[in-house]
Amino acid sequence: MRLQTVRILLLIGIATNAVAQPPHIGAWTADYANSDRDELVLEFVDLGSGLWDFRQDGQHLLHFRVDDERECSDCASEPWRTIGPSAWDTGWLSGAGRDIVRIAPDGDALSWTSTRFVRTFERLSGGPGLAGQWRSDTERSVWAPAWIEVSPGVDEWLVLKFGFTEHGTVCILLPDGADHPCFSPGMRAERTAAAKLIEARSLEVVIKRDGEAISEWTLEFSLDGKTMTQARRSATGRTIGTIYNRRSP
Repeated sequence: MRLQTVRILLLIGIATNAVAQPPHIGAWTADYANSDRDELVLEFVDLGSGLWDFRQDGQHLLHFRVDDERECSDCASEPWRTIGPSAWDTGWLSGAGRDIVRIAPDGDALSWTSTRFVRTFERLSGGPGLAGQWRSDTERSVWAPAWIEVSPGVDEWLVLKFGFTEHGTVCILLPDGADHPCFSPGMRAERTAAAKLIEARSLEVVIKRDGEAISEWTLEFSLDGKTMTQARRSATGRTIGTIYNRRSP
């Protein structure tokens, strides 16, 4: 009888610990099929003298030159080459081929062709030519990692992990809204993350690169603990929701 009582008490203790676990603790896998479609917004800014700034969703990615061999310490590996009216070989390798950018004769559409995809963008602003913003629909959020993990650290510290492939980013942080360092293989720019618990089932996360916010999430956790929704604001102001399912222990 005593052994049975001890066994019951142990089971009650395990169940109590599971209930007491904060809702944001766990490992989650993206369910892109049941999530919102997103948009990809590219922007090309002519800086003059053959130098261009390339941005994605409002964030600076790199500089590049067009038909100009002058040295540029933070530019892409080689200049874009003009290969026709409003057409460029970017010099960026994609598999065995090279990425080619073309603008339609009416100036309102841009195509980006590589060995992996052909994507068409509509002009949002700017012109003439390449300069301006360009928008394309995407099947899933371009800022929604394939997986997200949140695990407890020492005291109130959290370990946030996320990635688009098996190799991800690791951030050690407090849910205090302050910036804390992140680490990932091959990371060249300094990245930080700030997290803040808004309420019991809502966690805000801001990812920064060199001090500039590049992605802002709100993570909402379901009452049954089985799903999490990542909500973020797109470059054109839409709210994009990505569903995540809790992984089995």
